[in-house]
Amino acid sequence: MTPQLETQLRQLIVRLLEANTRVNLTAIRDPEEAWIKHILVSLEGLQTRLFLPEKTAIDVGSGPGFPGLPLALAQREMKWSFLEATRKKCDFIRETSAFFGLETKNLNARAE
Repeated sequence: MTPQLETQLRQLIVRLLEANTRVNLTAIRDPEEAWIKHILVSLEGLQTRLFLPEKTAIDVGSGPGFPGLPLALAQREMKWSFLEATRKKCDFIRETSAFFGLETKNLNARAE
């Protein structure tokens, strides 16, 4: 993990926890617990070698964007889509993607 990526991932946690004080996005409220459960667990997917440049991925049932947002930050060359049924979580993903300059498709819908 590069220092720049770590900084962005820490900013992601700060944004998540700040937004969580206004609207309920996650039950996790502690920054270190969020780092472990949201960031490190999300990045474990990189070990699968499925997330490679120029591929496309969709995070179905994204919640507030995990594992998709950390993976999108780590693999910016990929095309990312997020499918989430809850409007407030979609709004967080859209706003956070824009903050980090990520070009993502955000779908507020159910997967069924």
